Amino acid sequence: MEQIKVNTVQLAALAGMVAATALCFASVALGMRAFALVLLLLAVARAIGPASRVLVARSRAFDLTMLIVLGAAIGYLSFSPDL
Repeated sequence: MEQIKVNTVQLAALAGMVAATALCFASVALGMRAFALVLLLLAVARAIGPASRVLVARSRAFDLTMLIVLGAAIGYLSFSPDL
């Protein structure tokens, strides 16, 4: 049976998501901005990090595109006055 290793990128992503969720209790807009920032930082980590640091199921270009588009969209929508 193969043992799954958790690396630093995965732990940082988990910590960022927990922090963004906790911030949502104080302010939804602030929590969504933190969530967008985590997504954009994950895109940077995916762009410069070696492929062995992440579980690779898709191409790097697809991952970067999705992380950047989602991070930018959530960041943009977090500045909505009705949020």
